[in-house]
Amino acid sequence: MEALPERYGPPHGAAVLAYAGETLVGCGALTNTQHTGVAEVKRIYVREAFRRQGLARTLTQQLMAQAQAMGYHTAAISTWPENTQALALYQQLGFEPIAPFKVHPYAQLVFLGVPLSPATPKLPT
Repeated sequence: MEALPERYGPPHGAAVLAYAGETLVGCGALTNTQHTGVAEVKRIYVREAFRRQGLARTLTQQLMAQAQAMGYHTAAISTWPENTQALALYQQLGFEPIAPFKVHPYAQLVFLGVPLSPATPKLPT
């Protein structure tokens, strides 16, 4: 945790760790973006032995809840088009295509966003 860049710490960022007993099995983080009220969900990782048990879903949901509690109105995420399992998960959680919220050297990166409350307007696509 101490090695994380400052942008993942308060007041604009947060990290979530998942444990099975005393074993660290997964993590995720969020940080602000250049767009007011939009949190980027990132660094979701689940150790191989603990995958396909719903942990990535739980981590993503916890990060969305944390973002909302921190005052963000939208959660945004980016991933590679080849990452079909992650794309399917994000779509199941309500993420939809949005305009890029950051500059990235990989032009095919997929950008997705989800309103964190029903009153939040959708981001442009």
